[in-house]
Amino acid sequence: MTTSPRSASFFAQVSQDLMQIGEERPTLQSVVERAVEVVPACEWASVSLRRRRNKIETVAASSDLARVADELQYELEEGPCLEAALTGAPRLTNHLEDSEDWPRWGPRAARIGVNALLGIQLSTDDEVLGALNLYAGTAGAFSHADVDIAE
Repeated sequence: MTTSPRSASFFAQVSQDLMQIGEERPTLQSVVERAVEVVPACEWASVSLRRRRNKIETVAASSDLARVADELQYELEEGPCLEAALTGAPRLTNHLEDSEDWPRWGPRAARIGVNALLGIQLSTDDEVLGALNLYAGTAGAFSHADVDIAE
């Protein structure tokens, strides 16, 4: 990915803003708000964090719709955010209604207005923390460029 001077400046500002916050929840809320701003196809975003015994919880969301889409994954125990949080691979799905990967979650997500998703694992060198979940209402919304920006 080529970074323009304008986007480099934006990411420098994001980094500075996040370092000044210091606390987990406000920092992660800032992350989801910035993700909606910077990833062109993203309409809603959330952060899911791993807790004890691999329990996953949403700790920040840009909208109620993102929170509901996350909760459906936890309830059904399937979905791209869970996989990104546990396996590490980015998950890009542009047609949730007929998803073969998530046959229960995909159609239900589409019924609430989520038709595309990008899940990016959040981790340190030592541990997996969770996932950044980017949602779009338009099927086919996300591109590989969106993956590069989100990562």
